[in-house]
Amino acid sequence: MSFLLRDEALEADLLKGILCPSPDATHQLARRFANVLPENISLFLHGNLGAGKTTFVQGMAESYGIWEAVTSPTFTLWNRYEGRCHLFHVDAYRLKSAQEAKALYLEDFLQAPYVLCVEWPEKITDGSLIPDAHLWFSQPREKPDARIIHLSREDSALS
Repeated sequence: MSFLLRDEALEADLLKGILCPSPDATHQLARRFANVLPENISLFLHGNLGAGKTTFVQGMAESYGIWEAVTSPTFTLWNRYEGRCHLFHVDAYRLKSAQEAKALYLEDFLQAPYVLCVEWPEKITDGSLIPDAHLWFSQPREKPDARIIHLSREDSALS
């Protein structure tokens, strides 16, 4: 198996799922993740509203030396941040068709080195964006502030 991350232990843990007991823990995991993530990569972030996807992107941004406020691009559809790499944060929640996704012309804006994070990627169904990996965010019922984060290279969450 070839590894995506430059930290095999972290990747192995993420493939099993990591429990983050708080938003701060999610943020810290994202910083660690970003530090070992290769450049020029696309990530699809899956999870319900409030599952921690934007919190994770905020932690990644901090790792890249981006200190401006990172917010969910629900209404702007995507934001670009510049630090040690270009961080593109897309929220496809409001898109109604794959045609609307194509109209964003994301591929035209991706400048190396970059990391592209797409929330609600299931709204982009035409295959125009192909992820290198998926991150799945879930909330345990018994711990409402906690998140479980899984890494996968497939379109379905790990069990």
